[in-house]
Amino acid sequence: MKAFEELTVDAAITGNRQTALLALSVHPLVPSVEIAEKILTDYLAANRDYLPQYQ
Repeated sequence: MKAFEELTVDAAITGNRQTALLALSVHPLVPSVEIAEKILTDYLAANRDYLPQYQ
């Protein structure tokens, strides 16, 4: 869980999509990279106004 938290903070600071994907991929409740990609894509689309660094 700590790795997820640290990667999430790094992704938020840098705006790096790959780091955000890695963060989700290491979360214990996300079963696969494919699911992590879907979650990330949906999350970024739903919050695009608040996350311009990911555009």
